[in-house]
Amino acid sequence: MGRKSELREVIKKMRKEQLKAEPSIPAELCYVEGEVCLNVTKNEKLPFVVKTTSFDVEVLGTTFNVSAYKNDRNNEVVLVNGSVRLSDRNKNKIELKPDQLAAINNGKIGAVKKVEAVDYIAW
Repeated sequence: MGRKSELREVIKKMRKEQLKAEPSIPAELCYVEGEVCLNVTKNEKLPFVVKTTSFDVEVLGTTFNVSAYKNDRNNEVVLVNGSVRLSDRNKNKIELKPDQLAAINNGKIGAVKKVEAVDYIAW
């Protein structure tokens, strides 16, 4: 089985639940420990949220990569296209644009820099 097929199988097996942060706004949740590249279609009625131990990514219809390994204090989100909104442990929020990388250090959003996003999803 190729890496993309394996990734699809992992994503299928990921636990999804209803988020009740606001009682009237349910969301699909995806818990990530490690690294995953996702392509999510926008659905305003059912937002998609990626949760890690250090930060959350609200997906606004996009392709992006999340690197959030359990024992790594330095994590990253790279946006390929579309839009995502990050929120850290301190409730700080930023919205990324395509070809931007946000560094999250010790649960706090840090530097945002311009990158070639395709380089980060070529695994």
